[in-house]
Amino acid sequence: MIDFYILDDNNNVVLVNIEEYTEFYGSSKKFIRSTKQDNIHVSTVFLGINHNLDPNSGNIIIFETMVFLKGESVYVDQYSTYQQAVVGHIEKCKMFNVKYSPDINDSYQVIKSIDDI
Repeated sequence: MIDFYILDDNNNVVLVNIEEYTEFYGSSKKFIRSTKQDNIHVSTVFLGINHNLDPNSGNIIIFETMVFLKGESVYVDQYSTYQQAVVGHIEKCKMFNVKYSPDINDSYQVIKSIDDI
């Protein structure tokens, strides 16, 4: 059986039924961050379905950052929490020399972590 998840108003992952998942996934809330510069695009999304292939690990993998160079995927990283996903997005921007501008929704902790990366 597949479990479906959405993000609540505080970006917490919530287990839901397929109808709630379908409604959520049709919205733009699944897009966490998108940063583009020249031919590089760093994209972080909420997947909504657990992508952890090890059912015994106890962790859900529900966020993903992909880096595209000229439209081709060159890097992928996955996360369990919203906070990890945002910080991971910023890390990938730095890794690929893409300037990240803090989002209005970035928490103080996320903005502070930009300098720590």
